Amino acid sequence: MSPRSGFCFMSIVIGVLAFSASISHGTDLPAGRWWKRPMVIQRLGLNEEQRRKLDEALLVHKKEIIELRAMVDKEKLELEVGFGRKDLNDAQVMEVFRRLEQARSRLAEARFKFVLSVRKILSYDQFQTLVELFDELKKRKGPGGPRRGMQGGDPYPAYPEPQPR
Repeated sequence: MSPRSGFCFMSIVIGVLAFSASISHGTDLPAGRWWKRPMVIQRLGLNEEQRRKLDEALLVHKKEIIELRAMVDKEKLELEVGFGRKDLNDAQVMEVFRRLEQARSRLAEARFKFVLSVRKILSYDQFQTLVELFDELKKRKGPGGPRRGMQGGDPYPAYPEPQPR
C-alpha cells in the first residue's frame, strides 16, 4: 500500500468512526453555557442556585472531557502513523485502534456523566423542557443542531431564539 493510498484509507476509517460515534451519543445537550441565556433561564425557570450548580458541574466535567479529547486525538494520530508506515504492522495498528475506541468510550462516558449531573440539578419538568428546546433548535439549524461556532464574540452558541408555543 502506497503512503498516499494508506492516508486515503485512514481518512475513510476515521470518518466512519467519527460518524458512528456521533450517532451513538444518545442524550445530547447544547454546547456552551446554555443556562446563562435569558431565554433558557425563562423557559426552564432556572433559579440562581441551579445556575451556580450547573457552572460547577461544567467545570468538574470539562476538565476530564478536555483530557479525554486529547487522548482520542493522540490515538487518532498514532493510527494515522501506523497506517502511513511502509511496513504495515497489523497487530500494532489493531492495538492502537483498541486504545482509540477505549478513549472514545471514556469520552462518551464523561459526556454522559455531565448530562447525568444536569439531570440531577434540574427538575424532571425542567429537563424535559430542555430536551424539547434543544430538539426545536436542532430542527431549525439542521444537521449538527445548534453546535456551531460562536459569531462576533457572542458568549452563547449562535442559534436563533425559538418562539414560545
